[in-house]
Amino acid sequence: MLTPEELDALLETALARTRAPSNVAAVRKALPAGQKPAAQQVEAGLDRLADQGRIHRWPGRAKKFAAVTPQSFAQEQVLQALAARPLTEGEIKRQVPAAAKPLVKSALAALVSERTVIKHPRLGRRTPFGLEPPDAADYLPLELETTFKRLMKLGFEESELQLALRRYAGTGATENDAQDGAQEILAAMPRLNSQANRGALVYLADLRAALARQFRDKDAFDRAVLALAEAGKVQLQSHAWPGRLSDDEKNALIPNGRGGFFDAIGLRLE
Repeated sequence: MLTPEELDALLETALARTRAPSNVAAVRKALPAGQKPAAQQVEAGLDRLADQGRIHRWPGRAKKFAAVTPQSFAQEQVLQALAARPLTEGEIKRQVPAAAKPLVKSALAALVSERTVIKHPRLGRRTPFGLEPPDAADYLPLELETTFKRLMKLGFEESELQLALRRYAGTGATENDAQDGAQEILAAMPRLNSQANRGALVYLADLRAALARQFRDKDAFDRAVLALAEAGKVQLQSHAWPGRLSDDEKNALIPNGRGGFFDAIGLRLE
């Protein structure tokens, strides 16, 4: 039969392994295999350890114990949730274990106070928290969308505003940029269709998707493709039934200037 000292050591080890708060039954189950003490003995041992401050009781109606304090456990769970990206308080609560959910608000307050976590400025309807300072790139799209909507009411086209923004930021399109964009398109076509160098067609929707990072807006891609056609480098094929296209499908294609849309591109062979 285990002495009280031996039982205490086993209980402490079991709780240290689980980290999460556990009830009497869970702690008893975590004890080494073999003849285990009765549940009453386990509960008495846990109460004894908690009274001595060697383990910690958990708040709530259910009787639970943990090797760490509730606040330490909650802070640890909050930090784990924020490791990937900034989150709001509600989003953190959805990610942490049930035992930590009621403690998220106080854990966040303590972490912000000690500057381990940073409260970010309001982003739309969200107030995120993060381990790093806020990234301005997260805030620009919403502000730009608002600005673009206001300026478009004054008569500006979105493509004009995109170009103006690039000029303002010092990244406006240059002759070299246009040449680089053309080369990106010509290089991507054989990757999408192994027979492209023999004149096989590539769907423009697939090509646009494959080059989404190189062409950040629709008009830049459209202009690059049309410039290649005008230079005689490629040939474009119009969609046979433009009236059947949805708005999303039309947006992925290129207007042909005749009420229809180009939907495929092929290298013009010498």
